[in-house]
Amino acid sequence: MLGILNTLDRLIDRVPVSPRFFRFCVVGTTGATVSFASLWLLNWGLPASWGAWEHRAALAGSIIIAIFTNYLLNYTWTWRDTARATSASGWLAKLGRFYLVSATAASVQYAVALLLYERTGLDALLLGLLDQHLGKPELVNQPGLYVAQALGICSAMFINYFANHLWTFKNRA
Repeated sequence: MLGILNTLDRLIDRVPVSPRFFRFCVVGTTGATVSFASLWLLNWGLPASWGAWEHRAALAGSIIIAIFTNYLLNYTWTWRDTARATSASGWLAKLGRFYLVSATAASVQYAVALLLYERTGLDALLLGLLDQHLGKPELVNQPGLYVAQALGICSAMFINYFANHLWTFKNRA
């Protein structure tokens, strides 16, 4: 894993953006992948008898899982120059701060995703497009949920980056 991160580091040095922010975006992309995969698994695995709570629980669970994987990668790679805790309690303190920041950003993400999914008719629109262009509306169950999740993730990105940069991973000398 570290070999992959070192290779990415060499490529990132050539990108005309802040290397730390770019690393954060790469980690966020992996977190989004984890979030979408766990959303899909939870969305299919939770009982349909939950009704409206099924997609709400799936969204919340996918966010919680992605936050932890993002912490591990951000700690190890994005803020590796400032992130080194000298003890287990220091590592857990950073994890706690990361979860607090992420909970705030996740609240924004969750609210945006729910509002978009429940109030805009994204499912009907996307199912219509799938049917019209592919003739397979059944290709994806609840496609609007995934689009809403993506827009929710984007809405929370800057909150997450700046709060973690200024608080969670700040050097505390």
